[in-house]
Amino acid sequence: MQARTAFNGGEQSPEAGARYDMDAFARGCRTLENWEVSALGGVKRRRGMRQFVNLEQGTTEVLGERDAVLRPYIYSYAETSDLRFLVSLSPARIRVFARDGTQEAEFLSGYYYLDGATDCEYDFYLDPDTLNVQQVNALMIITCATNAPLQLKRDSEGVWTLTEYEFTNLPWRYEKEKRDEAITVSSAVSSDSNEITYSVDFSEVTDENESTIDGGDVLRISFWVDQQEVFELGSVTRTDIEERSSAVPAAASKGDRFCVPSETSVTYWVCIQEFVSSIYSEGLEYPSNYPDNFEKAVDVSSYEDASIYWSVSSVQGCGKGTKFGIRSGYWVYYTCIKDFTEDDIVDGMDSYDDYPDYFRAGVALGDALVCQGEWQFWCSGTWYGEYSVIRNYESASLYDDGWETAGRSSSYNESASNDEITGDESGEACYLRLMLLRTRRVSATGIVSGWPPDGCGNRLIVKGFQYSQTLTASVVTDSDGNVTSVDWVCNDKVQISWTGTRSIDVWSWRAFNDRYGYPELCAIFQQRLCFAATDAQPQTVWMSQTDDLSNFLVYDGDDSAIAATLATTTQNPICWMLERGEVLMLGTSDREYVLRSSSGALTPDTLTKSMHGNTGSSSIHALEAVDKVVFIERGGGRCYEYGYNYEIDGYRSSDMTILAPHVLSEHGGVTDSTLISKPERQAVFSLGDGQIALCAYQSAQSVNAWHRWVTDGTVLSVCAMPDGVNNDRLFLLVERDTYDTEGEDGWEAVTTLNIEVVDEDSDYQDNFRRDYTSTLVTNSMINPLQGAVAKGLRSEIAYRFLSDVPLVNMQFTSDSGEHWARAPLQADVIPAGWHTIGTWNSWQFDTGVGVKVTGNNALSLLCIQG
Repeated sequence: MQARTAFNGGEQSPEAGARYDMDAFARGCRTLENWEVSALGGVKRRRGMRQFVNLEQGTTEVLGERDAVLRPYIYSYAETSDLRFLVSLSPARIRVFARDGTQEAEFLSGYYYLDGATDCEYDFYLDPDTLNVQQVNALMIITCATNAPLQLKRDSEGVWTLTEYEFTNLPWRYEKEKRDEAITVSSAVSSDSNEITYSVDFSEVTDENESTIDGGDVLRISFWVDQQEVFELGSVTRTDIEERSSAVPAAASKGDRFCVPSETSVTYWVCIQEFVSSIYSEGLEYPSNYPDNFEKAVDVSSYEDASIYWSVSSVQGCGKGTKFGIRSGYWVYYTCIKDFTEDDIVDGMDSYDDYPDYFRAGVALGDALVCQGEWQFWCSGTWYGEYSVIRNYESASLYDDGWETAGRSSSYNESASNDEITGDESGEACYLRLMLLRTRRVSATGIVSGWPPDGCGNRLIVKGFQYSQTLTASVVTDSDGNVTSVDWVCNDKVQISWTGTRSIDVWSWRAFNDRYGYPELCAIFQQRLCFAATDAQPQTVWMSQTDDLSNFLVYDGDDSAIAATLATTTQNPICWMLERGEVLMLGTSDREYVLRSSSGALTPDTLTKSMHGNTGSSSIHALEAVDKVVFIERGGGRCYEYGYNYEIDGYRSSDMTILAPHVLSEHGGVTDSTLISKPERQAVFSLGDGQIALCAYQSAQSVNAWHRWVTDGTVLSVCAMPDGVNNDRLFLLVERDTYDTEGEDGWEAVTTLNIEVVDEDSDYQDNFRRDYTSTLVTNSMINPLQGAVAKGLRSEIAYRFLSDVPLVNMQFTSDSGEHWARAPLQADVIPAGWHTIGTWNSWQFDTGVGVKVTGNNALSLLCIQG
């Protein structure tokens, strides 16, 4: 009985060799080596691995180059921009290559060199076993267990930089938790520098790691600050305010405070009932305050001769029918923040507001207050004018830049009001100042009578809050390297000055340091930057604030940073972490998890953590494959896909190597992985024995076609990179032996380390003109359960070729590869189409047929019929 065989069942293990009942069996092979497998069923011979870069050429040789991993840096996908780069990350050297192999940048670490060089700008060691990268816009963030996170960046001018990732607010080991072991922090004012100095006593700490101090350590102490308020009596504020004209002066000195008159307006009124002095109330200066006595004029044509006053107090005793006008205006206040001279005046710029670098609107009431919580501008009584609350995240000085308006409260001349304004600065500590912007003008000169009465109680109130202060350790050591003393310095931009001693029971070291380790993983999830898996906290994920990727401050707000620890019975570390849709998938060495929001946007209150499998993962970075994640199980011998499954309405891990467990496990397990997306999706894995395993992967069509690439050398790392409209390029780190150096006993083998590439420009030979053999042997072509076939029967096999194929270097088998021979054909080339090739041995049950080809020849085969 004849069967037609395609090849998108991939290479299958001998255990599957008798599973005629499975659909995948008819599409499977016993051997599938050095081919590209299509999800549609056909195969074509793989392209060769051609030279891209010899890593032994260039700058100073660095140890550990063989441990390098290759990763893509995609600055732009636009085909015309050509801004796609290959990054080689070895333990002590990072190199960036353009698409043509030109080295764009190199960063050498001072960690170690073969030549003993020590004058290196950088100091890093990238552990290849825990190394991971995450690209965020123009940043490649590099994480590993042995080094603080680094950022590799290319700017718009093409300049590359490598720096430590800078946090505006650090992640901490403990977040606002009271500690059983309190520490004592003392502060005092230095007599010589007038600066505040700190000392910390760890005597009560039992954990040696907690009390051991290294230079550069950052300690956070948190304590409550009482409610603060600022209010200044008018007599105090007005002492040095000068009245000036509205024209910009020829000169002003930093610190000058002054007021200028605003433009005025006049409204006309008529007395409708005698206004006697007993009715007048001081502070109520407008006729609108006395609706029973005055009515606003609609037609003012008869008011030409009416007297005009600044205040209704001037018309006390007027009789019914009296017509008059009330002038309305303000005094507007300014503070000079920078010396101003006549040379600074620009033609056409006549207002103080035209010179914001020299004049700030308003005068400050009292000192700046530190705030990291709620604040309120509280007011009462009758007042006219305008206040503002301004904030600055770096400086308390009124004369520095960075001040912005946090809120305004206005009480207009003809409509007194008490508009309270509030704010919440929990997200970031800042300095707040209360500014008086303008007051009521009740005469041609003089600001006293129009000033808001002290009894109004207008004041800025900052409610009590938990304040976090960071102290950086500067250690002094003896000749043996032992710490003899520690000086602590506060480098916070926003500081609360205090002296004395505090007992601190809410304190923490930063989460990432030499003692506790550094994060091995980095990902983007819901507009948050996520780090995970330190030695001390292997199951914790730190998430930044929303849309603020360097800010890991935790506070009571929806966009607060999040520190989430998996609730498990073990301490198995998180091995991989990837965002897929609305969830963050991650795997530990024993289970798989999903982090997501229970409703709407992700917040600290909506974050949920759930376990959906117990396969366990290795530290090989997982691959993003449409809606699934492809990961390698612990031990590196099997490959799984993890994603949502509609049948169970949940997340599930499925073994992709169920029919081909030998492909990974019998070749040393997986050492690196990448994903080719174009022309078809292929998961690519370097193996422990130097081979490459590939899987033609289409989860929607249930295609997992495993096959292997073998070369005369050892493949150490793999990296796929998009190439515009062309197929993806596959870069390989390959170690080979060459014979190009003449030694004492003739030609000697020399080991070379190269980056090689497989793309559309490659021919069908590997680097240094190495031939390789592409071998295909199918599963059995006949099913003995479907019909009797006599032993000894000779049969013919039909091959469907996609294109013309030269017969040179091409052989066929019909006994599962035990014997190979050239095709019994006379032609030198087999044209595209179906061709029958007779067998030369007796047909046996459970035998497969196949073809192999070597040399610089292409071959495309759609299917076999036998």
